[in-house]
Amino acid sequence: MLSEIQAGTDRRQVLIALRKRLKVPQTLIEKRAKIDHSRFSKWENGYVELSELELLKVEQCLSDHLASWRAALAELDVARA
Repeated sequence: MLSEIQAGTDRRQVLIALRKRLKVPQTLIEKRAKIDHSRFSKWENGYVELSELELLKVEQCLSDHLASWRAALAELDVARA
């Protein structure tokens, strides 16, 4: 999903917008991706770049968060039936 970002789109902006839209706490991403708070904040504000590995970790965290929401919604649908 996240790895299919179209060429010409700023990857940083897409990841930030997705994190905010999914309401994933910044601290959760920092903890799971093992990126310190200062560095992550500077990246979100465009002052520093993250390595490819760090970006992949951020993408994985967001994907995992989305998957957990989908699983929870599926459980709710089953409970309602």
